[in-house]
Amino acid sequence: MMFIISLFIQSCSQKDLISPVTPVTGNTQTFPFTKIYSKPGSPFHIRITVEDSSTNLAYKDSMVNLFFQVYPMLVNYINPEAKDTVTVYIQTYDGPPAYTSNGELHIRTDFFNEDLAHIDVITHEATHFVQNYKVSPMFLQEGLPDFVRHKLKIPSAEVGWELAGYKPSDKLSNYYAQASTFLVWLDNRVQQGAVMDADKACRAGTYTSKFWWDLIGISIEQLWDVYTNDPDTTGSMISIVPPTSNGNLPSGVYTLLNRNSGFSADVGLSSPDNLKPIIQWDANGKLNQQWQFVHVSDNWYRIFTGFSSKVIEVSLNGEAGVRQYEWVGTDNQLWKPVLNEDGSWSIVNKSSGLFLSVDGASTVRGANLIQESASTSLAQHWTLTKL
Repeated sequence: MMFIISLFIQSCSQKDLISPVTPVTGNTQTFPFTKIYSKPGSPFHIRITVEDSSTNLAYKDSMVNLFFQVYPMLVNYINPEAKDTVTVYIQTYDGPPAYTSNGELHIRTDFFNEDLAHIDVITHEATHFVQNYKVSPMFLQEGLPDFVRHKLKIPSAEVGWELAGYKPSDKLSNYYAQASTFLVWLDNRVQQGAVMDADKACRAGTYTSKFWWDLIGISIEQLWDVYTNDPDTTGSMISIVPPTSNGNLPSGVYTLLNRNSGFSADVGLSSPDNLKPIIQWDANGKLNQQWQFVHVSDNWYRIFTGFSSKVIEVSLNGEAGVRQYEWVGTDNQLWKPVLNEDGSWSIVNKSSGLFLSVDGASTVRGANLIQESASTSLAQHWTLTKL
């Protein structure tokens, strides 16, 4: 059942949005139903499908109201070419409270009904529609919504919403609120406009891990290090001086191609998860095959993945597998590239003294990378190409 409803929606104040509302009871609405809401004079629409009769319809109406305040602000600031209709499903399913897939927003009914403040999910998820990225690192994809929410002072159903403060336990690879605060710091104190320049590059499909090296002189992970030492988002401008890399490999972004198999080192399925194995795969130029070598000291490097901002590490339990994990600074996350006579590189782990290789010297797509004792196998030789 489909309805098209033209709503004259007054501009709500913050108080209007957060006033308690009473769940609708005893209604005669048939479920599921779909309605398309529009506002006179606005080019935008929101199409909502409600599947469950338990859905708080008053909350749904408040979310529609919020959409017509928020979405024009997002489109104007981020991407004027964004689509004019947002599709939302409020439904029962097993999974996260809300997610976007194939251009649709799905909200879990029990989460939606739990608190009026949860209608703010329309702000976060609608930002993803407007971003419309062809390529992006996780910290920017998930950090931009609250960055924009803060910058534009976007109306919120949550009473007293404010940007998250920095905590010593924060990691760039935590994404979301931690990344948002970092992005505000970066825009306010390092280079104004840099965040939205990165946003445009992601939408155009031109963003690579080299973006921050070219723009500011250091990697995004090194910028995070500066941030953790002075996280005040309102302080004076910070001058970034790129450190001199005196290691045996210039710090920068590289691809790693195995000399034996011809495949590229890759984070499987572009996963952001800790402990995700590093595998070999066809070279494709994606962020999960872009490796940022950042010199630490004495020719030891941390090697960050371009997509997740996590590093390559080995287990401290003697396991052979190589995986990604958030940076904690332990020796099992440090690697030394050693130049071979043929111009390739061997890469040794500081903790184990073992070398980065391919399990069983496999030439099969998807084989795991491992650490193993030094040998003459070409599976331990890597061609490093700097972007």
